[in-house]
Amino acid sequence: MKRLAAGLLSIVAGFFLAQSLSGPAANSDEALLQRELDRLNQENGELTRQRDELADRLEGFKRDAEAEDGALAPLMEKLRAVAPFAGLTDMRGPGIVITLSDAPRGLVPEGGSVNYNNYVVHDEDLKRLVNVLVDGGAECVSINDVRILSRTKIRCGGPAIDVWDQILTPPFTIRAIGDPEALVRAITGSDEALGIYQEFSAYGLAFTYEAAGTVEVKGFKSPMKYSYAKAAAIKEE
Repeated sequence: MKRLAAGLLSIVAGFFLAQSLSGPAANSDEALLQRELDRLNQENGELTRQRDELADRLEGFKRDAEAEDGALAPLMEKLRAVAPFAGLTDMRGPGIVITLSDAPRGLVPEGGSVNYNNYVVHDEDLKRLVNVLVDGGAECVSINDVRILSRTKIRCGGPAIDVWDQILTPPFTIRAIGDPEALVRAITGSDEALGIYQEFSAYGLAFTYEAAGTVEVKGFKSPMKYSYAKAAAIKEE
């Protein structure tokens, strides 16, 4: 009986001892997990708030962009309307294509008295032909796909020709849009063009032309700078 009582006493004592040892640790772990859960919930709430704020800002940007697009639309429409007249866009239409080339080397004689300038295409030849085409009704002209405008400079660049600060080498292809018959008459009937043709023929340079149902003239691509000219105010009527 004494042994049974002693055994029961040991079991009870062991139970209370285990409770005293494990209870605080378990409570501490639970409190730690609760604090971590609270922190994560707080972070999640902050991230949700930031997400909603960014979504609102994005919607605001979209509304502003739509409003700007609406305001810019009439201006862009006007720009597209005037761009062809400013020479900024590619143009297609009937016209003429002229090709000029230096004389082949085999036709150029050798010797100290030979004037080699007679056997190459010069900037003046291009200028004269462009003027002939414009006088003949050409609406737009290009040389080797460089658009010719009112301020275009065509000048000698050593063995090449400088057009709008772009160095061009032969063969030179002049494309012009306009009435093909009128442009052909200008090339074949003007004293200026006939003089060039006779000079080219005498020294073996190539001068060919062809009327075409569709000619493409590239738009002006280089930047145009104005140092003194300023845009005048446009009065709306």
